[in-house]
Amino acid sequence: MNPRRLLLVTSVLGAAALIFGGFPETRKLYPSLLLVGFFPLSLTLGAGVFIAIDYLTGARWSAGLRPLAVAMTRCYWPAALALLAALVLGHKELYGWVHATGAHVAPAQQAWLAPGFMLARAAVYLAVWGGLLGRIRGQGSAAAFLVVFAVTVSLAGFDWFMALEPGWASTMFGVYIFAGLFLATLSALAVGTVMTDGAGEPALNDDQLHCLGKLLFAFGTFWAYIWYCQYMLIWYTNIPEEITYFLRRHSGGWAVLSITNVGLNWLVPFLALLPQWTKTSRKILPRVGLAVLAGHWLDLYIMALPRFSGAGASFGVREGLLFLWVAAAFGTLALRQFNRLRER
Repeated sequence: MNPRRLLLVTSVLGAAALIFGGFPETRKLYPSLLLVGFFPLSLTLGAGVFIAIDYLTGARWSAGLRPLAVAMTRCYWPAALALLAALVLGHKELYGWVHATGAHVAPAQQAWLAPGFMLARAAVYLAVWGGLLGRIRGQGSAAAFLVVFAVTVSLAGFDWFMALEPGWASTMFGVYIFAGLFLATLSALAVGTVMTDGAGEPALNDDQLHCLGKLLFAFGTFWAYIWYCQYMLIWYTNIPEEITYFLRRHSGGWAVLSITNVGLNWLVPFLALLPQWTKTSRKILPRVGLAVLAGHWLDLYIMALPRFSGAGASFGVREGLLFLWVAAAFGTLALRQFNRLRER
């Protein structure tokens, strides 16, 4: 089947299954909407990082990937608006603990997470990212984007995900957000490159595919390194305010999801792409990419949902369908933008 039709059919079937099968229950609605917005947003931002690094380094091997990366950045605003809607509509449910009666929160943290200030920062982040993404044309604009992105993506991660967990903080969280974001983007490029192979863009030869496979392999290990460092430091210090985050996620059904998360984001790309020949395989590379994309969704799910899901983890059919719908809808939009670029 034509890639565009396959993605369109998948997104329609996923949406229909959600409508008739039911959306996430009320207490999980707004954190789920947060995922619906941030998952595609992370791919567009990661594509911008890829393009910016491409300009700064003068890389030539990735010429065939740049049109697809540009197409991904052009899907930015639907994702940004979806995320902003989730933050505006669900702010009280997501972050209301900060201002709850009897909450032990530092005055500075209360001021930083005040609804008006927090939503204003979100609007600024999204507006700045959107403005810079469309202006990456050379080394100067690429450098400016990377500097601004490095600071703001960390702050956004603190605001949108770390603040979901009362009293928890990690100085490594911004780096962890970036590692997952860029790993998922490389995976999307691997999937998209093979899907659009022969559609008229500069085809990637085996050497170029091998470079992409090496990047995917390397950043899978980088993500695992950051995951381990964050976990190990918090486990070693054993501070009650910090360990509650991992105790909740490493017990019961959440422990199974956490192990699966590490498996999809690190173990699958590490084992599958360790041999040289698999990095150039047009069958294996996109399958690894799909596994990592599913792992990225699961990683965000584990960040956002535990406080709203009670004692037991509940990643079931509805959650899987929601991922399928969002991923396929993003793929459809990105492929449409890619075709428009190709027709110019």
